[in-house]
Amino acid sequence: QWGGRDNLNSRSIGIEIVNQARDDASGFTFPCYAEEQVEVLIELLRDILERYPQIGPTDVLGHSDVAYGRKSDPGPRLPWRRLFEAGIGAWFDESTRAMYQRRFCLGLPPEVEVERAFQRYGYKPAQNRHGFELRTRAFQMHFRPRDYCGFLDVETCAILYALNEKYLGL
Repeated sequence: QWGGRDNLNSRSIGIEIVNQARDDASGFTFPCYAEEQVEVLIELLRDILERYPQIGPTDVLGHSDVAYGRKSDPGPRLPWRRLFEAGIGAWFDESTRAMYQRRFCLGLPPEVEVERAFQRYGYKPAQNRHGFELRTRAFQMHFRPRDYCGFLDVETCAILYALNEKYLGL
């Protein structure tokens, strides 16, 4: 589910990227993507977006964004910011993130409000605490790949609110 829409397989274009990520006793391991893979991905995505201009920046997603309870790909090593810099997908404005981060240093918004912010951005509702953490982790892998612990913190909230302000005017 994304943006309140179900059955995404019937209305999406899926791209599988080879990456030998592992989930074992030591945790998740996500190798870097090869430079050639990233370059080809950018080319492919530009072609798709040119042919389907109705695909908005917030609709360029990873498997983990739409199925955070079941999927972890493409993982934190996909260079989402680089894709944004190439004109593909969404990314937050640093100054807006910093403004929200200063505000949230005084205290995080109530979790129910953060839940609504995730849903406004497009994520499906979390069914329980574990789901909330899995969704937060998926969001962090996409927008803050250096730390994707799954726990809600000041920076994660700031990024989420900055994205909502930029793309939804909220």
